Amino acid sequence: MDASSAAKRGRALAAASSSGRLADVERLLAAGADVHAYDDISLLLASEKGHAAVVALLIAAGANVRALEDLALRTATENGHDQVVRLLLAAGCGAC
Repeated sequence: MDASSAAKRGRALAAASSSGRLADVERLLAAGADVHAYDDISLLLASEKGHAAVVALLIAAGANVRALEDLALRTATENGHDQVVRLLLAAGCGAC
């Protein structure tokens, strides 16, 4: 996969994650989208919006729950997304 294609898939993954489109996230990951693209922005966006199923999928795909100093956890907490907070904590986010 060339850099341009990888960047497009990374942006598409971020957009799908932000919108909570689970099937699209699954398809993009299966097609080789990098779960770590743009400092794991897909996890951050899904966490911010409270898309728990997408968050769980991204974690299972290896997303770094500690990226950007636990920003996904802080964002989910600030927005009251308790299910997402629990998923992130269970995956090791916020651990000292």
